[in-house]
Amino acid sequence: MASGTTANLAEDMLKAFATGASLPSGSGFKLHMITNAVVPDWDADTLGDFTEIATGNGYDGTGIDVEQSGTGFPTVDESGANDDWRAKIKDISITASGGAVPPSGSGASYALLTDANGTAASRRVYLFLDLSSARTIADGDTLTIKQNSRGEFDIGLAKP
Repeated sequence: MASGTTANLAEDMLKAFATGASLPSGSGFKLHMITNAVVPDWDADTLGDFTEIATGNGYDGTGIDVEQSGTGFPTVDESGANDDWRAKIKDISITASGGAVPPSGSGASYALLTDANGTAASRRVYLFLDLSSARTIADGDTLTIKQNSRGEFDIGLAKP
């Protein structure tokens, strides 16, 4: 499965463009790590439809903050002959401390970018990132999610 956007993103962007509706719900965005129990796609709706990895040792399940600003998205530009516009998300790192992340159960197969709704299960999914395999971060290691120059996401695992 590839990474991609969801119908929620298209819907909310068109509503904001056409009617001035606010986007997103809450303050900024959240990144959540999920298992492969349910595979995200264009029709992904809310975080509650997915199974988040077990919490502990550096991952608390509240979502990693992604600011709705130049900090959270440091580059927004046009690239390529096809007039492709891209918003590049900041590099996001999770470091396991005191044990593996997740401490039990299945590793993370996907990352979801959601709104920051105060009710986590109701957070709307805007983007899903395929981590290429179920990832478990060993104690002391760091998983870094970063976007390359083509707008695709690179996943790296390294000791600090």
